[in-house]
Amino acid sequence: MAKFKPHRQASHLLRIIAWSSMALYAVGSPTALATGFASAGSISNIISEQGGVLFFIQHGTRTDRPACATLDRWVINVNTPSGQTMAAALMMAYSMHKQVEIHGTGSCPDWGDTETVDYFQIAN
Repeated sequence: MAKFKPHRQASHLLRIIAWSSMALYAVGSPTALATGFASAGSISNIISEQGGVLFFIQHGTRTDRPACATLDRWVINVNTPSGQTMAAALMMAYSMHKQVEIHGTGSCPDWGDTETVDYFQIAN
């Protein structure tokens, strides 16, 4: 009988979800390149809002923040299938204490003072 290795299987599932998330979002994304960026960092202060957005803070070094992003946080629109996939992958990374690298859209369409996530990568 094969031994169950939950950490290895969870890590593999996390990679699958992250890649699926990026692929789904890239298909629906109107911009080819994101402008906002944050190097790998931990996630905190996750807030789910009734309007269908998920806010979080990421503790990496942030560059190229758009003028509209007056608060140092990120937002994901969970009203879309790609946003739901990204939110699931983000929550899994958070629960496994993984760091993420964020790439933003360079704009704030989902919440006026917060940059929308274009995609993110889970750091090893």
